[in-house]
Parts: sequence; structure tokens; C-alpha cells
Amino acid sequence: MQIELDRNSREPLYRQLAGMLQQRIRSGDLPPSTRLPTVRQLARQLGVTRLTIHSAYAELQSGGWIEATVGRGTFVAERIEQLVAPLETQLGREATPSGMLADLLRMAQIPGIISLSRADPAHEFFPLRNWQRATEMAFAGGGSVLMNYTTPQGDLKLRSVLAELVRERGISSGPDEVVVTAGVTGGMALCADVLARPGDSVIVEQPTIWGC
Repeated sequence: MQIELDRNSREPLYRQLAGMLQQRIRSGDLPPSTRLPTVRQLARQLGVTRLTIHSAYAELQSGGWIEATVGRGTFVAERIEQLVAPLETQLGREATPSGMLADLLRMAQIPGIISLSRADPAHEFFPLRNWQRATEMAFAGGGSVLMNYTTPQGDLKLRSVLAELVRERGISSGPDEVVVTAGVTGGMALCADVLARPGDSVIVEQPTIWGC
């Protein structure tokens, strides 16, 4: 299997490999049930660590492109018709809310498609090393206590920092006036509970995040 990785690219090697294999599956070069090289074999061939191959295979497996069986190996998935079907075919069904959400999720797996329906950061630009250092520093200072639940309103230290941040932007706020949510959906749900009543009409921008 001829594969060339660009070691000067900002894109991680495992994502390059996953994308190349995904393209070959879509093009038919790797038909269903094709056995892929073992992790050891491919790592030796490409001159990368086994972790790189493991990560690429794991990403493909999570997307339904390949299947791994202990004792047998890793194979191109037998049923990948929906993944490799032309985009027009994938979007040709009746437009229902559930169908549209399924389309959005499936399209995010198609090579060359950049989904704007989810707030996913670009993996190649994520400051992973800084994030790792910050995590190590946090655990060194707080230990396992950091794994405990905090108050429903959010950690007091975090709320204090956020309150100071918004004050710098001209918004007068104290820690007790800040609520930390688990994500944008939870925050929007709280806003809707506070500002809207059952039966109210709500205007949102388009496009907006899926699920709203």
C-alpha cells in the first residue's frame, strides 16, 4: 500500500493517514471487506509510531469506515454504501428534522467537506501542548479534588475570572452573576427558560447550530 505522509504539514500524521485511507475507500480502491495492514506493519512501512496508526484506525472505525476484530485484523467495513454514496444520493431523501440532522453528521465524515453546523475546532490548529501543560499544572495544584462536582452555578474561581473578563469589556458583573454551563446548548436552554414562555415564537439566525 503506497502512502506518502507530509511531515511538514500542520495536519497531524494520523489525520493525514485517516484521510488518505478514507479517500481510497470512497474511490473503491479499498473495497468492502479488504484487509488492512496491521498496526505494526504499517508503522514500519511509514516510519511512524504505532500510536499514529492506532489513532488513524480509531478515527476511521468511529466513523464506520473500518471494522476491527480481535484475532482477525482490521477490514474495510462491509456496509459502507451510505458513506460512499454520491452526495446527491445522500441528500435526496425527504427533508425531515431527523433526516437533516443525520445528513449533517454524515456529511462531516466526507473527505473535503467542512461542516459549519458544529462548533468543532480545526484539529491541526488546536494548541494541544499548551492545553496539556495547563492540565498538568491544574492537577499538580488541585490533585484529584478537581474531579469532584462543583456547585451548579460553576466553580467560584472560574466565575471570578470570567466576571473580571467581562468587566474589561464594559459589563458590570460579579461572580454571583455568572453561570457556567456545560456547553452552548445548555446555555441557550437556560436563556430560553428565563426569557421565553411556552408558545412564544423565537427568531434565530440562519445558518445556526444543528439541534436548535
